[in-house]
Amino acid sequence: MTEPPPDDTPPPPPAFRRASPRRKKLLGPESEIGARLREFYTELEREPIPSEIIELLERLDEVERRGAARDR
Repeated sequence: MTEPPPDDTPPPPPAFRRASPRRKKLLGPESEIGARLREFYTELEREPIPSEIIELLERLDEVERRGAARDR
């Protein structure tokens, strides 16, 4: 019986390794970093959408309506 070839596969990059319990505690949703990120995104959600973005979205809607009407 022959042995299978050795596994020369390198270890996965750090992003794909399992996080240690300590790291999960430091970076998890209940950590200080998680709380600050939640606060940041909550504030960001409350900001008004810039008028330039609204205008671009309205122009896109108009182009899509014209395209839909033409395809009928």
